[in-house]
Amino acid sequence: MLRSIIILSDSIAAVLSLMKRTDLLLDDEELLIIKGAVAILEPFEEATKDLSSQCYPSLSKVIPMVHLLLCSMKVDLSAISEDDNFYFVCLELLKNDLEENLKLRFEKVEDVPSKALTTYLDPRFKKAYFKRSGSAVENSLDRELRRVRSLRITRENLPSNVPSQISLSPASIFKNLHKETVMKTNEQRRGGENSTVNNILIIKEYNDWPLLDGVDPLQWWKNRQSDGVMLPVVQIVKRYFCIPATSVPSEFFFSKAGLIISKQRNAMKPENADMLIFLNKNA
Repeated sequence: MLRSIIILSDSIAAVLSLMKRTDLLLDDEELLIIKGAVAILEPFEEATKDLSSQCYPSLSKVIPMVHLLLCSMKVDLSAISEDDNFYFVCLELLKNDLEENLKLRFEKVEDVPSKALTTYLDPRFKKAYFKRSGSAVENSLDRELRRVRSLRITRENLPSNVPSQISLSPASIFKNLHKETVMKTNEQRRGGENSTVNNILIIKEYNDWPLLDGVDPLQWWKNRQSDGVMLPVVQIVKRYFCIPATSVPSEFFFSKAGLIISKQRNAMKPENADMLIFLNKNA
């Protein structure tokens, strides 16, 4: 809205003059305040659009985005205006108010396990944007690794009613023996059956990798599926990276459903409504 006022300021002034409402005209100082406000609010607009997407993982961006927004509030406005005038004071008040609200609203954002864990497991961020020590998020990863391991052991101990198919061909024997060797070797690299040593090695190896820029975190973790050491972490990535940062995508579907399921279509079957919504979004 403010950007539109700046772009259309001349047209707005002409219309107000024709309507003899010059009392509503903005003076030069007020236009300067609006331009400064747009510059201050622009990072918030970019952050909102980025975190509202549904085409890529967004939850891992919440903690870095809060940090970067706070950094954008540190911009010195004195470079814009040499004098300590009304314009400068108004923009400083706006900037300080936004900064205080950011700190108040997102003070405990790192305490949310899902946000912290997805940020840490994103190879672009890891612990770079954590204000406090990263030991808490590493403990969260350790607990998740233990959960994955206990689920795997439970599945392995479940009785199977499906008879195993035994093949005595030389190729299958070699393939099975090699698969068993690979599993044992990777288990030894991860500390064998000692889950504590196993998790420490996984976390250390992940921390040793450098931060990456301009990579798709989903593709990066997909490539780690062939890595025996990082394989347990891939299961955690699948569990958490699908969580959206905002409710915008779901609200978008609700709006679409309201347009499709109308008074003229009040007898539509649920499966047909689901299919029409799916086609509307993906066709």
